[in-house]
Amino acid sequence: MTVNVNILAIVFLFASLFNVFAQGFASLGKTDQSFSNIDKNLIISFPKDHGPHPDFRIEWWYFTANLKNLQNKPIGVQWTLFRTALASQDNNNEGWSNKQVWIGHAATTDESDHLFSEKIARGGINQAGVSVIPFNAWIDDWYIKGENWEKLELSANTENFQVFLELEAMGPIVKHGKNGLSFKSATGNASAYYSQPFFKAQGWVKKNGSIERVEGTAWADREWSSQPLAEDQLGWDWFSMNLNTDDKLMLFRVRGDSDNNFASATWIDKHGKPTSLSSSDIIFQPLSENEKFFPILWRIEIPKLNINLTAEALNPDSFMDTFVPYWEGPIKISGSHEGNGYLEMTGYSQK
Repeated sequence: MTVNVNILAIVFLFASLFNVFAQGFASLGKTDQSFSNIDKNLIISFPKDHGPHPDFRIEWWYFTANLKNLQNKPIGVQWTLFRTALASQDNNNEGWSNKQVWIGHAATTDESDHLFSEKIARGGINQAGVSVIPFNAWIDDWYIKGENWEKLELSANTENFQVFLELEAMGPIVKHGKNGLSFKSATGNASAYYSQPFFKAQGWVKKNGSIERVEGTAWADREWSSQPLAEDQLGWDWFSMNLNTDDKLMLFRVRGDSDNNFASATWIDKHGKPTSLSSSDIIFQPLSENEKFFPILWRIEIPKLNINLTAEALNPDSFMDTFVPYWEGPIKISGSHEGNGYLEMTGYSQK
């Protein structure tokens, strides 16, 4: 009996994909020494590191935008491309023996609607990927592209909505942690992590048959690792914040299974100068939950910087019911500073 090699490859792909993602975000704490580890003397260089790192288990190109239409109505946009390696071998092979899987997420959110879409593609057959010069990240007909990260175009065309944005960098790229080495646990789990938080954005969002012109700001995150979480960590709460002083703030906490949380943050002044903050500097206090038990109202304090903020979801129902579900949506910021931003929450049990 002759069995088509391509069919076997497809069966292996989806069986491996199911095994990985059935564990959810907790799978990022599983140890596999066959993948590369983040070097503690990490050096990030551009434009090279805008491209893929196939020897690492997971990475992403993450873009979020806080926008307003002509009526000053807030609208959020998310565009994300994930790459995950199902095995440490054959990651660079062409064709069906390639062991890379690419996943795209796109969403648009306002106070009344949250629409999202997901694409899954395999590596090796040019269905998805990232090139560096010129920059192009794509999955099927979704893309973010441009000559470099100074000016980019973002596009997603889905069944329920379409998005097109032009992005222009108005400040520098920022490396988090120690020159991009971002620790995620007290035991040393880490990722390579940098952001471009200074994009100016303009374009349009189409849904329900009508097009709305939008403009505002956008934030890009780049991160790669083979084991960003420790084995006892379940997920994270991540915030990006655009403040009315033109300063920026990135902060996250990674939740442990015994309320043993690890936190980190980067204060970014309006000129792009970063200041790293540790767990002892940051106080997170969830104040209320939505019906799916995600905290959608938070108090965040950084006493040493005289920061006392309330972060509230623009739309409490910004649930991404994707292959691995999570919450992602725009937030409103008040307190010692006013502003907006984005919140991502992963690894919560759906009780």
